[in-house]
Amino acid sequence: MGVRQDQATRENSCQTDYGGKLLTPLRGGVYAIKCSANGRVYIGATGNLAERKSQHKSRLKANRHDHPELQADYNAHGKSVFAWHVLLYSDSDLQRVRLESSLVLLLKSEGGVYNKTVGSHHLTLEQLGDGLCNTTE
Repeated sequence: MGVRQDQATRENSCQTDYGGKLLTPLRGGVYAIKCSANGRVYIGATGNLAERKSQHKSRLKANRHDHPELQADYNAHGKSVFAWHVLLYSDSDLQRVRLESSLVLLLKSEGGVYNKTVGSHHLTLEQLGDGLCNTTE
C-alpha cells in the first residue's frame, strides 16, 4: 500500500472535532461542550472521544439529551452556538475523572456548568465534595 493510500485510510478512520483536528479512535480524554450564547459548558470524560462526541450530537439532534438544560439551550439557539473542545487527552480513568470533577466543581461555583452529576457513576456534586479535586497523585 502506498504512502498516499495509507494516509487516506488513516484519515478516513478518524473523526474530527469541530475545529477539524483529527481525533484518534478510542482515544480518551476530558472535553467541554460550550454554548457561546450564554457561556455555559458541559464537562465530560470518556475513554473514546470520537464516540462520545457522536453520542452527544445525535442525542441533541433527536431532542433526547440526558441534560434538559443543555437540550433546552440547543433547541433555543441551534447547533451553531455549540462548540466541542478537547481539554485533555488521557488514557487514565483516574486522571480523567479527577479533572472532570475538579472542573465541574469549579464551574458550578461560578454558575456556568450544565452538569448536575459527574462521571458515569452519576455521583452528585455534593457526594464528590473536595475529595477528587487533587489531581497531583
